[in-house]
Amino acid sequence: MARSRNTADTQTASGGPVSPGIAGKNYIINGGMDIWQRGTSFVPSSNATAYNADRFWGGRTAFQTGITISQQTSGAIDNTTYFNRIQRNSGNTATEGFFFGQNIENLNTRPLRNQTVTLSFYLKAGANFSGGTVKAAIQQNTSSDGAYFSTAGWGTDLAATTITPTTSWVRYTVTATIGSSAVGACCVFTWGVAGTAGAADFIDISNVQLELGSSATPFSRAGGTIQGELAACQRYYYRAGDGTQTYPLVAPSGIISNATSCGGYITMPVRMRALPTAADYSNLFIQDTAFNTFIVSSISIDTATFGGNTLGINFFSSGMTGGRFVRILGNNSTSAYLALSA
Repeated sequence: MARSRNTADTQTASGGPVSPGIAGKNYIINGGMDIWQRGTSFVPSSNATAYNADRFWGGRTAFQTGITISQQTSGAIDNTTYFNRIQRNSGNTATEGFFFGQNIENLNTRPLRNQTVTLSFYLKAGANFSGGTVKAAIQQNTSSDGAYFSTAGWGTDLAATTITPTTSWVRYTVTATIGSSAVGACCVFTWGVAGTAGAADFIDISNVQLELGSSATPFSRAGGTIQGELAACQRYYYRAGDGTQTYPLVAPSGIISNATSCGGYITMPVRMRALPTAADYSNLFIQDTAFNTFIVSSISIDTATFGGNTLGINFFSSGMTGGRFVRILGNNSTSAYLALSA
């Protein structure tokens, strides 16, 4: 186990120093937990791993429930605003293990091949933490981009450290060498639990950083600034609707095809990693040029209309008049949104 507050410069592949605050030094996107497009509290279901703070996922072995992942502010590290809490719900008796981490896609992994990298992070435990220890690991995938961590057996570690956390923030590090055939990398935290959960059976994580070199340097955002970090997150996930407006405009233009469907067009702020593979929404309506409104009953991605930052979405309802232009709005609810995932 290593604890470090080293402020030495990271070394580039050519041997020169990298400024601690430079954008792109950190290969973990949103490591400071600044961006939470999906919300601030998440309960992974019995058949899924939950994304929470943008780019991070978490859950339990065999998709066991009894877990809450949430944004926290009180007690944050100096110079940060948020951190992530992964909690075993009070009274829960299931003993399946917990996992939390982030994948690094192929394009961002390639510069790390044959390089020494250091994972650093701050971690603390709740007063009732029942796990005893936490394992932090660096992993890689050599077969396909997108699937690195395995919930069955925790995957294959390049390097790992076992931590006995305290109730105070401590910075830890792990150093590994990424292989020459890596198509993706991953940082992952895993721990077991025991007995019946108390009110504070949780782990808190903040300022996660993966960088070139054998020493941890001061934390910096992958995007350099909040706006840069948001843009980096939106490469993978974009949500229109910020949770404050009751009538957010999510698709400013479209046209009705027939009585039950219309095509709407959304312009994303950045080009996504690939054609979005999933879209979800809540509380939307279609408004035509006669100011008629129609509640959206379902949506689908129109894969034939993806170009640059613009994507077509099919919106379905009933009773519409073909040929009219439309826009897509929130239906008088702050929970209204349209989201795309790549």
